[in-house]
Amino acid sequence: MTTATYWQAIDRFRAVVADQPDREAVIFPAGTAATGLPDYRHLTYRELDTWSDTIGGHLAAAGVGRGTRTIVLVLPSPELYAIMLGLLKIGAVPVVIDPGMGLRKMLNCLRAADAEAFIGIPQAHAARVLFSRYFRDVRVKITVGPRWFWGGETLQSWGTPCGSEATAAPLNTVTPISSDKSGTTRDVWTAAVATQSAAATDAPGAIVDQHDAEAAAGSDSEADTPATADEARTATASVDDGLGTPHAPDNVADGAVAARNTLGGKPSPAGAMSVRLHTLLESLEQNAPAGRGGAAIAKAAATADRLSPVVGSRLRTLRSTAVGARARWERRATGAGTAGAGARDTIALGTGSLADRVPAPDGELLLIAFTTGSTGPAKAVEMTHGNLSAMVDQVDAARGRVAPDTSLITLPLVGILDMLLGARCVLPPLVPSQVGSTDPAHVADAINRFGVRTMFASPAVLIPLLRYLESSKTELPTLHSIYSGGAPVPDWCIAGLREVLPADSEVHAGYGSTEALPMSTIESRELLGGLVERAHHGEGTCIGRPAEGVRARLVAITDDPIKLWPDAEAREAELVATRGIGELVVAGPNVSTRYYWPREANRAGKIIDGDTVWHRTGDLAWIDQEGRIWFCGRKSQRVHTAAGPMFSVQVEQVFNTLPGVVRTALVGVGPRGAQQPVLCVEAESGADTVLLAAQLRTRATEFEVTAPVATFLFHPKFPVDIRHNAKIGREQLSLWATQQLGEDK
Repeated sequence: MTTATYWQAIDRFRAVVADQPDREAVIFPAGTAATGLPDYRHLTYRELDTWSDTIGGHLAAAGVGRGTRTIVLVLPSPELYAIMLGLLKIGAVPVVIDPGMGLRKMLNCLRAADAEAFIGIPQAHAARVLFSRYFRDVRVKITVGPRWFWGGETLQSWGTPCGSEATAAPLNTVTPISSDKSGTTRDVWTAAVATQSAAATDAPGAIVDQHDAEAAAGSDSEADTPATADEARTATASVDDGLGTPHAPDNVADGAVAARNTLGGKPSPAGAMSVRLHTLLESLEQNAPAGRGGAAIAKAAATADRLSPVVGSRLRTLRSTAVGARARWERRATGAGTAGAGARDTIALGTGSLADRVPAPDGELLLIAFTTGSTGPAKAVEMTHGNLSAMVDQVDAARGRVAPDTSLITLPLVGILDMLLGARCVLPPLVPSQVGSTDPAHVADAINRFGVRTMFASPAVLIPLLRYLESSKTELPTLHSIYSGGAPVPDWCIAGLREVLPADSEVHAGYGSTEALPMSTIESRELLGGLVERAHHGEGTCIGRPAEGVRARLVAITDDPIKLWPDAEAREAELVATRGIGELVVAGPNVSTRYYWPREANRAGKIIDGDTVWHRTGDLAWIDQEGRIWFCGRKSQRVHTAAGPMFSVQVEQVFNTLPGVVRTALVGVGPRGAQQPVLCVEAESGADTVLLAAQLRTRATEFEVTAPVATFLFHPKFPVDIRHNAKIGREQLSLWATQQLGEDK
């Protein structure tokens, strides 16, 4: 019999619960006030502990437990933290992914996870059904929000914290797929986020049994366990309009569909369902690959039409039971049957109760997180119990072992770590896949309203926040420390933050990756004390000293695998030819030693050194005599000239200081080994590019590392990652430059 386990760091969380049960754990947006600023509600540590115990108990009863890989696609919210804590309390393995990577990449990644459980918002489940071949091993399905046309349970049916304000306005509710200001349809998992602060009711979940679904959709239809009448959670009064109002038809054919999906001029439930599915399919079509993907979507669209009468029939059948279902739901919402104090005693806890579990070994898998794939194929990173526990200790050490008090959270994992340290975690309104769209006024308001002491954010949040503070003259008197991550933060942004924040505040520029977080950090005072000037002279960007417990070394630059450390040592002399710049490798208690997928990534990305496994970061750097790491660029983005390699960041930092330059990117044009270095330039609006080009040429002659650059191309707007708006798509720019120069690689 398998021993029931949990993540031992959960004991820290329980200690906070025991010591300060009524302390706010999660403070989250719920609606908008008359002022236009968000309203907030909160969840206490006791409520979050009880709720996560309830979720863990239900999941254990469903067969989720030690080592069960569980996809989690839920918006940042109290629900997300309760789910994650519930999974960690039963030793399950959450599978998390960046929603900004795009639908096709995400589907391929999630298929590789071989997950057995799926917890997600309705849009995520709709994609799971439409692309069911990617999720064949999933047997446990939990919907966070209203269930549409699939089986499985809902998180709400397990109850919400008794007396908690979290029940008033759930964040993970259904909203229509919509377009952003640019007209681009958001992907399926993030479409609901733009209006998540609007109050929404728990709309009905249309019930379709397996036989009818298969009859309508054919053999490819998902064989979900049918939902029962007892699981209906909506009243008769809300059935007709709970699925939303269909969009106006764009053409005659769409008008015919809309006509047959209405009753007396009012949208029928089945009609609204059909329109909702078609809207979803339009979103998927924009993100789907050509060929088979398009055919699958066309088939799914036909399936949606065939499902419409089935859905309508099932909804009519449910009317006789809906009143009783609503009564049961209301009893849960008012305390009876909720996840209150007695709930733990009534839930079947599967293999071992939560109280009887033992800590899992440090080397056991705890979490699978995917790299973004912004500079290469996305990879599934294995994080062990020991890795995550080390992260908690390193975050604590980075703060000088001072309790975080109140933290502003823009990355869910940081929220989990801070909760283990007893923080009040404030979640500002943000779009997970488009963090750069976060309103800086809302961020500043949250900091001042709740007395935020520390925050972790990417440049996508910090740069707009700085500009807002400068223009509005808003002060943030309680903010003591900022930790940046996710992408490199410009030195001018760090200098600007120092100007607008209190004199004793700290701004830490962090460096890390999915495989190793954190790797290093540097505080603004040291960085601005002469190191920025060195970066502007072509030495690279100083990213500080290794984090506590992390060791850093360099290996010769090569794209070949390095199996054993003696193999790396044998190539050490090659570092002379690259002026001491090599690939950075790290090892430490927080560093992942293995990829779950693809397996061949372990051969290319790890070096065995006895009991130590060195992680190859793919970043090029040098280490100075004081142990500081200087980042020079990505290995995959180096330029292969006849005179030797050139490194992107090292060169770009020289040119980025010129007035009128937004950013630059070094790319290579031509065959490898004889590439022509080309500097792509994004200029400020209205800049005189003729004058700027002359200044760039003059600047190139001032430093040895930039002397080979003689070609400058102005690009209207660089391709960057959608999430942070910071990681430059140099691969795309290289192709563009090749076309501009008429070169054929």
